[in-house]
Amino acid sequence: MISYHIHNVIEDYCKNYSQYCERLNAFVKENMNWIKNELANKTSDDIYWAQVNRTLYQITGIYHGYDGKTPLNATISYDMHPIL
Repeated sequence: MISYHIHNVIEDYCKNYSQYCERLNAFVKENMNWIKNELANKTSDDIYWAQVNRTLYQITGIYHGYDGKTPLNATISYDMHPIL
């Protein structure tokens, strides 16, 4: 299912729109760095950021599993991935 999504939606998304996608990727990278910094500076009892943290763990686990990474580690990856 994930591979169908990537094939049907993601693979050709930037075709003929390379400048837009460069700006989009720069924005997403900057935003993920901001989220990473916010998570590092928030306390564990901050309800909103605790949920953001759990969501990023879940998404990272999905694409680590999809990519066949072993052993699976409970970490957050802030790298760009087609699933995101």
